[in-house]
Amino acid sequence: MKLIYLANIGLPGDWAHSLQTIKMCEAFAGLGIEVEIIVPKRSAKALINEDPFVFYNVAKTFKITRLFCIDLTPGGTGLFNFLVRTISFLCSARWHLFFKNWDILYTREQLAGFFFSNLVFELHLTLRQRVEELL
Repeated sequence: MKLIYLANIGLPGDWAHSLQTIKMCEAFAGLGIEVEIIVPKRSAKALINEDPFVFYNVAKTFKITRLFCIDLTPGGTGLFNFLVRTISFLCSARWHLFFKNWDILYTREQLAGFFFSNLVFELHLTLRQRVEELL
């Protein structure tokens, strides 16, 4: 079984959701599932310059794939930048996954439903809460 974990996160990063996402991938792989985490390829200014497996102290039992996204202000926040980065990342992921075989698409990305069907969605914040957080 192949699981794709789609995550619009900086990797590695010091946010709690980055750690939780990596730990979930490690746990899924520990169950014998083939796991590939897909994250945006971001500017070095936006990331910690270290191997994610070393940084999070997790077993190298899954694959990390970085895809193109438009990152207008590397390391910055703001609603417009968030939407541009998210939508461009999801477009890249849609194109990338069009050519791959996978069984489960797992994500916390609320806009992913506009790009994919048949996904497992883990919710922590509503989109409204996320937008309010960015304003």
